[in-house]
Amino acid sequence: MDVIYDDKKELDVYGLRLFVTNKNTVAMIMLLADVLKQVNVFSLALQSSYINFMDVDSKIKAVCNELECIIEQAQAHHQEL
Repeated sequence: MDVIYDDKKELDVYGLRLFVTNKNTVAMIMLLADVLKQVNVFSLALQSSYINFMDVDSKIKAVCNELECIIEQAQAHHQEL
């Protein structure tokens, strides 16, 4: 990012660099990566041609449990963020 800014000296690049390197932005991106991974796994399971709708409830519970773990971890590390 610094190389791009050094070459062009564009304010948009500088602003984007400041935003992306912000500690809160990085933390949010990392948190969303964990959350969206779980949601994506569930989404792919629902889209599968081999889906058994009798198993959907257990898959929902599994995703909810994973998301709750992510929340607990985020709250435990809140001071670090």
